[in-house]
Amino acid sequence: MQGFDRNTGIVDYLTIEKTGEIVDNVVDRVYKAVVGTMGPNGKYGAITLGTRVKVTKDGVTVARSIKFNDPRYEVVNRIVTEAPLKTDEECGDGTTTTMLMLAEFYKLYREFDSYHEQAFLDRLVTLWINELQEATIHIDTLDPRLYDLALTSANHDTALAHLITDLYREDPTSFPVIELIQGVEAEDKVLRTDGLTTGAVYSNHQYAPGGRQQGEYTHYVPLVLDMAFREPDMQKLANLLTELTKQFGGGADGKPVQVILIARAFESTLDNIMLQFNSGMRQKAQQSNTEPMLQFVACRVNGAGGSIGSYMLQDLAIMLGCPMVATVEQALTAELSVRTDKFVISQARSLLTPSDESKVRIAERVKEVQEVLGTYDGKNRYNTRARFDERRIRQMTGKLVSIWVGGETESDIIERKDRFEDVVKAVRSALTNGIVPGVGTTLIATADKLPQLLTEEVSNPEDGGFPSTWKEILGGVIEISHKQNEILMEGVNREEFAPGMVLNLANGRIGDPVTLGIYDTAFASITALRGGARAAKMLANLRSIMVSNKLDAVSLGN
Repeated sequence: MQGFDRNTGIVDYLTIEKTGEIVDNVVDRVYKAVVGTMGPNGKYGAITLGTRVKVTKDGVTVARSIKFNDPRYEVVNRIVTEAPLKTDEECGDGTTTTMLMLAEFYKLYREFDSYHEQAFLDRLVTLWINELQEATIHIDTLDPRLYDLALTSANHDTALAHLITDLYREDPTSFPVIELIQGVEAEDKVLRTDGLTTGAVYSNHQYAPGGRQQGEYTHYVPLVLDMAFREPDMQKLANLLTELTKQFGGGADGKPVQVILIARAFESTLDNIMLQFNSGMRQKAQQSNTEPMLQFVACRVNGAGGSIGSYMLQDLAIMLGCPMVATVEQALTAELSVRTDKFVISQARSLLTPSDESKVRIAERVKEVQEVLGTYDGKNRYNTRARFDERRIRQMTGKLVSIWVGGETESDIIERKDRFEDVVKAVRSALTNGIVPGVGTTLIATADKLPQLLTEEVSNPEDGGFPSTWKEILGGVIEISHKQNEILMEGVNREEFAPGMVLNLANGRIGDPVTLGIYDTAFASITALRGGARAAKMLANLRSIMVSNKLDAVSLGN
């Protein structure tokens, strides 16, 4: 049986069994690498970064760094690591739990591979997630359990946990936007900025004045367009720029003005048109020995896709106090005015320092979003739209805090920056979606309720209970619920503990997680369970692998 040929892109026939062997191998190897970092007893991994080495026990960093030379294995690896990476991105926590769930559910879905068996397993996962949602404890910034959660996420780095929770407690009515920067000193440095972050960034770095990294605007005309400017829109954009030049070519109030156009996107050809307009106006000003009275600035909004993008643009228009239009034709007749709120823009982020008048307008918008958020029931509180609305509120209320992360060595700084990022995400997730008692005890407690829920919902009168395979599947799921606790308590003599008791490995205290102050983010547990199970089902049912080389797709299965 011939392997993959990089030159021809051809591979000989591989059986379904061979594809299954590859999946088994990848799941096992990634599981051992990622889950080996779990908890206080977790071990470090060394990762090469060019000529440098990064030492870490951060599960998501390990997952992100795993690569296989064989392209067949790498295809599966990308599917395997996608779920834990998504959990980290959304929650800042739960990476290793997701990988644990994936590996264990993979075994169940492989063993019970008929449609009705897997449908029953899907149902168990849904019921389990519902129970986790019911077990969620909602907290605010002043709740002492927020620090407990941060301490767990920070691997018991007390200075880090205190710094982040204190930042959130400075203003209980809003969440800070925290920017992490790799420092050069041993101590962490914190800089607070009085402004609101927005999603708008330069479409091209050449818009920044004088070749600088960013521009500061205090006399400008903003206009938000709910559209993406593509090459077919060249003439429309040219017409708009011509009309705006007629209105503001001589400046405003006797001073130079910048017209800031904000849209979903600007293709490079459209940027070139605007930059050419700017160049022409600079040349005319030089000829008359004056300064240009008008400059165009194009900004795109990151992540402004679909209906979510429309809400982002609406929020931005309200923050800037300008109209939002859906077409260039509407822009031609829009009523525009000069704004003086300080607006700082770069290619990385933008920051608005609102006036008292603007703060009132923004507060009204925040209230509207909060009212919408209040209409979500318990289950929908975790959906994409609810999380997006939470993010909108943070963006319109939170001030920017920049943290230069310090450490003794470069490796130490990099590793601490990763931990900072995890804690920031975990604290934000805890405040948004709540917490649950940790060390895997909530997973166990909620899974233990499944038999009773099933008796009420899907009992089988002919069998007097459940079909035999369903009993096996249920037993397998309950067994999975104990895995995280078993790994975290590995090496501990459990016979000395009463039921529900755990050992705090950081200080040697024994008790239940609530008494010990050990908590996980609720959303991380829910996302880990949902994402791990879904990825496991996909992998268990994988029958072929497609490897593309020079645009030739090749099947590695039947």
